[in-house]
This record gives sequence, structure tokens and C-alpha cells, in this order.
Amino acid sequence: GMLFGGGIILTTLIEWLAIASKDGSVLSFYFGKVPILDKCVVLPALTASIISGVGLTVDHYDTLGQAPAHVTGAISALLAFAVWWAATDLTTQSAAKEAVDEWVKDATQDTPKILELRKASNV
Repeated sequence: GMLFGGGIILTTLIEWLAIASKDGSVLSFYFGKVPILDKCVVLPALTASIISGVGLTVDHYDTLGQAPAHVTGAISALLAFAVWWAATDLTTQSAAKEAVDEWVKDATQDTPKILELRKASNV
């Protein structure tokens, strides 16, 4: 759980700093690496947290249905976060990378709007 939470917080803070820098090379580097971080750290940690939570619940209470509300609530919150993260973050990563690459080629325009949308969705 700590690896998952730490990974999310760390990548969010780094993304905010990268966007605030308005530096094309920083943004290109970040959006080139974030999918690797998500696949190697965040996704496995989220999956392990959910599997561990379900496993411990079944071990202690025999079924999810017999577990107290705070236990099933925590697992439900992790699942809801996974769906939200997949819908708002994972689906916009490649579009953000493409927008940054285009912006780097023509830096006369403002930073891509998708970066601000991602920033808002991370809150």
C-alpha cells in the first residue's frame, strides 16, 4: 500500500513540477518516462494492495460479505481509485506526450491544455 500511495504522490508532484517548469525537454522526458513508472511501480503496487486486502479479508472473515464495512470500504476505495486512475490518467498519457512533442516543435504557443486538464484530474 505504501509503495502504491508513494508512487502516486511522487509521480503527481513530479508532473506538477514538470508542467510548472514549462520546459519542453523536461516535459518530453517526464511524459516519456511516466508510462514506465506506472507499469513498473504504481500498477503492480495497486494490484498487490487489492489482492492483499482481499486475501487478508478472506483469511480473517472467511468472505468479503462477512467483513466489517470499513474493510470492504477500503477495498472498494482502492478499486474506485483504480478505475478513476485508468480513466483519467492512463488514457491521457499518450495524448499528453503527443501534445508536448508538438509544442516543443512550435514553442510559440502556450503549453498544451491537456497538461492543465491532467493537473486538475490529479487533485
